[in-house]
Amino acid sequence: VKAQLVKIVADTQEFPPIQPVQFKVSRPKQAATPTGELRTCLVVPDSQNGYRREYETGYLEPMHDRRCWDLAVQAAQILRPNVVVLLGDMLDLGDWSDRFVTSPDMYYTTQPSVIELAWWIGRLVSVCPPWTKFVYLEGNHEQRMDRALLKHIPAAYGLKASAHDDLPMLSVPKLLGLDDLGVEYIEGYPDCEWWLTDNVKFTHGTVVRGGGGKTSSSVVANSNVTQGFGHIHRLELSSKTRHSRKGMVTNFAFSPGCIARLDGVVPGFKKKNDWQQGLGVVTYLDDDPHHQVDLIPISEGKMFLQGAALEGQSRLSELIEDTGHWFERRR
Repeated sequence: VKAQLVKIVADTQEFPPIQPVQFKVSRPKQAATPTGELRTCLVVPDSQNGYRREYETGYLEPMHDRRCWDLAVQAAQILRPNVVVLLGDMLDLGDWSDRFVTSPDMYYTTQPSVIELAWWIGRLVSVCPPWTKFVYLEGNHEQRMDRALLKHIPAAYGLKASAHDDLPMLSVPKLLGLDDLGVEYIEGYPDCEWWLTDNVKFTHGTVVRGGGGKTSSSVVANSNVTQGFGHIHRLELSSKTRHSRKGMVTNFAFSPGCIARLDGVVPGFKKKNDWQQGLGVVTYLDDDPHHQVDLIPISEGKMFLQGAALEGQSRLSELIEDTGHWFERRR
């Protein structure tokens, strides 16, 4: 009997090791922010970038809606915002969950999730003016990575490649290359927050109330400032007017919904959830308590903005060409 052994090289795209994103995205040169003008903040809610991997084919079924990501880029081109806020849960990180049982179809999905999210953030950066500030708030899904490391591999928590590194190797900002993209990462969920003005702040959110409008009503009732939040995947807007010696000021609590898929691919309490897709826009002036909040609904990959009807595209061929990752791979 004669046997011959043949070495087979594993397909690293099918079961990719987790490592920081390698490709680069051009960032416009910095310039002074215009003063004395109305300012605009574009708010991008939960995308839960992640996939379900088909066992037999290796096909990656996205849980995020690429059409909505494309609409966020189109909105940034039109609005030329002073600030872009990513509200958290931009990554799903289902294969890092230590709370819920992870189904096998979510294994080995972190690396492609990181690559694609970095690509979409890079597209946002590339179409915005050089003065645009980018802020990314940590959500409960981003926090899954730290929780899993602390619980199961504490020796890897905070691990750095060298003493000169500012960020741990296994951290969301490091893996996404946020420093290279010029994006500020606000960690510390559930307590992390970021202030747009003295009267407007953003958090990912912790409060969830059943029924449309009930979460924003609860938030505005317990706040003296305007608060934008994600987490609930619903379009909600509530208001409250404060009276003081300086006059009346109306504050809001609002959720722009999500840009994750709504067709049951994203795990939830049930397949047909009361979720809506959308974006948010805050118009404001520095040193002025008055501001305006607008919610922009997205339906079936379409939305209206400033009198224009916009339609989102998946941009899959561009994604594959720019990243070198074959997201449509099948055996």
